[in-house]
Amino acid sequence: MASVYRRGGKWYGRLKNEAGNWTSRTCGGADKATALRWPVACESEARDIRDRRVDPRADRYRTEEAKPIAEHIADFKGMLAAKGNAPLCP
Repeated sequence: MASVYRRGGKWYGRLKNEAGNWTSRTCGGADKATALRWPVACESEARDIRDRRVDPRADRYRTEEAKPIAEHIADFKGMLAAKGNAPLCP
């Protein structure tokens, strides 16, 4: 079960990750109730991944699909340059 504690003016969340190991991370928040939302949500998502109810790559897909197309093109050109290939367009 996720929990929160305060140290040095910051709120920290303690939760089990996808591998079932306990981890602590800063979660901010102005009060305890606000700070508790983050570790509870993360632990729930980690449990779903552990139980194979969700694809672990889904979060990466959401992140990548939110990026503007210009960033995807810049990443692609960077990948081509790293490989030593000529870019498709100047």
